[in-house]
Amino acid sequence: MQSETGRTAPYRVAIVFPADPEQRQTTRLEESRFARTAAALAEKGIAVEGAPYVADDVAGLRAKLVRVDGVLVWINPIVDGRDRTDLNKVLADVAASGVFVSAHPDVIAKMGTKDVLFRTRTMGWGCDTRHYSTFAAMHSELPRSLATGAARVLKRTRGHSGDGVWKVELADQAGTRTGSARARRQDSHRRSQRFGIRCHQNRHRDSDRPDLANYRRGRSGTHSRLHSH
Repeated sequence: MQSETGRTAPYRVAIVFPADPEQRQTTRLEESRFARTAAALAEKGIAVEGAPYVADDVAGLRAKLVRVDGVLVWINPIVDGRDRTDLNKVLADVAASGVFVSAHPDVIAKMGTKDVLFRTRTMGWGCDTRHYSTFAAMHSELPRSLATGAARVLKRTRGHSGDGVWKVELADQAGTRTGSARARRQDSHRRSQRFGIRCHQNRHRDSDRPDLANYRRGRSGTHSRLHSH
């Protein structure tokens, strides 16, 4: 069938989906949770093929994607200590060759971050959210945020499913800790410095917001208790 653009062959779309750890590149799209998506596209006359994502074979993924007309990406590359760097390079390269890529890495860079929590803090779902654009800003302002006594949820610019998410609160000064007030202050300063250094090494901007009930029901991430100083 010839379209209005004069095209006679069906459009070819690749769906990038998580590969099974054992089957790797042989993972079948028809046996994945995206089988119905593939079937719906096929009903519209689109030729669909699977592109199982294997983190250590992005070159093979690129070779597959440059042969199609469009790419739909449904994976989570931020697991097991990895990030989007390698995948983004492949997707950007494929898009530059003329293939439609959804979502394009440039789009993800603009919308797929925790900055949206800060920008929408005054809307119906928002709450008291702080944004730290630099490590120095976080080191200076986070203690003030914690001074209210309430726990806060600290989130990296990127991260999800508990990765890059910390619940932070002041430790109970009336606990079993002993020693002089000066010693406690020095220890709390070291603790907060260690936590700050760890966040700084992640090289991400951060934001913090109250530890609301709906966050307690979700994945809370690492729970860090800091002493005020």
